[in-house]
Amino acid sequence: MTVSVTDDQPALFLERLRPQIDSALDRYTYFDDACPPQLTEAIRYALLGPGKRLRPQLVLMAAEACDGSVKAALPAAWMRRTPSKNKL
Repeated sequence: MTVSVTDDQPALFLERLRPQIDSALDRYTYFDDACPPQLTEAIRYALLGPGKRLRPQLVLMAAEACDGSVKAALPAAWMRRTPSKNKL
């Protein structure tokens, strides 16, 4: 899906990105059975708050502004937001 930003519609652009961001958040916070359920719950709680979407939105907007792919930019949007497996 291609989404573009116009000067007068940044809020609409962000609303159209939200399903992609939420879907990526859900995928990136899914852990296998080796992760204890309480730890999974705590990680998801820390990462799924509404304020946690600002950085990904900015990354996706920058990708689009540079004629990049929103889909290709999703992993970069979450790179600094999701915990490293080495830190778990």
